[in-house]
Amino acid sequence: MSANNSKFKLPVLSGNLVDLIHMLSGEDINLPDLSKHLTLDPVLTGRLLKVANSPFFGMQRRICGVDEAIMVLGIANTRGIILSALLVENFKLNTLDPVTLNSYWRHSVGAATAARVISAETSLSPVLAFTAGLMHDIGRLVLMIQDPERYQELLLQAVVRGVRTHELEREVLGTDHCEVGRMVVEDWRLPKDVVQAIALHHDYEQTENLLASILSVADRYASAMELDNPERIDEIPEGLLEKTHLSRAKLKSWFEPTQRRVTMLVEMVQLS
Repeated sequence: MSANNSKFKLPVLSGNLVDLIHMLSGEDINLPDLSKHLTLDPVLTGRLLKVANSPFFGMQRRICGVDEAIMVLGIANTRGIILSALLVENFKLNTLDPVTLNSYWRHSVGAATAARVISAETSLSPVLAFTAGLMHDIGRLVLMIQDPERYQELLLQAVVRGVRTHELEREVLGTDHCEVGRMVVEDWRLPKDVVQAIALHHDYEQTENLLASILSVADRYASAMELDNPERIDEIPEGLLEKTHLSRAKLKSWFEPTQRRVTMLVEMVQLS
């Protein structure tokens, strides 16, 4: 079964939502334009206001406007909340096992946060790296939704057999979440570097795309944070560290502050 098989139904976004993704993936955001696009989607507006008014931020008065909510949350948090909400609203996530779904969100937010931290050491845009990190496993959502029980069994078999999930996907499904993810973000017209990075984040040896290598490190880094075990950083291949010009010592020094940031953002996403 190829990734182009019609069985894989990709989420279709409206023009306004595609514009929002592009806007949130850029370094410079025009706040009036962002507010205008958000107000066209009452669900996203509601989620943003709910987070801004939550005890998490401890505001003494009620926040009623999008502009004010963005000021309270900050651009970085707004990006994370809105991009996460876009995925929630455009996938039938109520069909998925809550434990699996929560694990997916934590891993995606972890990879996005790690990618942003790592990219700050390079010439790449931290904002674009965050977006790519948040969406690097979006193909998994598509595969999960197609057949939740079958995919859950595939995840279990990967653990039992001690193989990486994408390798078993290729064996069982004839494609993997990287290729399906490529199809999704290409359809959403994200930058070519992001499309290629998501397609190759488990095959970084095949490309000189720096973002793909950063995503590969961020993916492993997120797994280490989920296990609360910085020593798992020692398992990152030396060749991958060379491609990203990173040292294990530097990655370990970022571990605790990055982990705290992930926990905060996950809580905000869940509030939304």
